Amino acid sequence: MNKHRIGAMVFCIVAMSAFCACTPEAMNQILGQLGAVIGNASGNPSGNTNTNTNTNGGTSNNSPSSQGSPANVPDQRFPAVLSGAGPEHGDAEYREVGTRRKLKVELEDAVVGSTHAIVVDGVSAGDLVIGPLGEGEVEFDTKIEPGHVPWPADLPLRLSPGVIIQVGNTSGVLAG
Repeated sequence: MNKHRIGAMVFCIVAMSAFCACTPEAMNQILGQLGAVIGNASGNPSGNTNTNTNTNGGTSNNSPSSQGSPANVPDQRFPAVLSGAGPEHGDAEYREVGTRRKLKVELEDAVVGSTHAIVVDGVSAGDLVIGPLGEGEVEFDTKIEPGHVPWPADLPLRLSPGVIIQVGNTSGVLAG
């Protein structure tokens, strides 16, 4: 086979993989059978593409074992900025990964040792206690993990943009 024909075949395989959600490992296996092995499209020569930049500018590991769900399940995030009349401010983020649900709530510049009720779309979800630096954080999760609080029984399993999150005197709306 000449170089142009191999190049055309590689292009076809790469283009097809975008449509059939072929993993980089599977793509390299196919290309290996053709006698050519490439890295990922971003130029990573190792071909390791399990770590991707998410929409928040951070990274997320897309391997199934790290998320508890298949790698091809989209990760949906709905953030909210919490503000009010006082100095307290913070943010919240609702996240869906497969069937897993997480709601993380953070508050800053609050009175040390104070407790703030968390209300999600009119439903009491629990309390946030402010630590010695004037900050507090709680993460509700449908999968029990160290440092996470079980998902509140009265809270719907699925939240959507437009849901109001209140933490003490602050509030915000989940954005889409």
